[in-house]
Amino acid sequence: MDVTTLYACLWLRSVVFNGEQQCTEPDLDGRELEPTTIIVWASVDGRPVGTLRVLDDKDHLVIGRVAVDAAYRGLHLSLIHISEPTRPLYI
Repeated sequence: MDVTTLYACLWLRSVVFNGEQQCTEPDLDGRELEPTTIIVWASVDGRPVGTLRVLDDKDHLVIGRVAVDAAYRGLHLSLIHISEPTRPLYI
């Protein structure tokens, strides 16, 4: 992931969480910096329109920080498919 894509994903999260949902807790919690964290995104014409992050919490994976641009909601964009039967996946 290049820095421009990362910035666009974080901007989208900010629009959704802080703008639309008016969340009062900070979105950035430092977990993006963990070496096992994966940020996934869906792009249209090179612009991220959906994003989520996957955290590795040792015995399970956690999908969170799911954000989709308002113009692309309801289109059933498939952002990720994880198949790892040895650990449970929490959404």
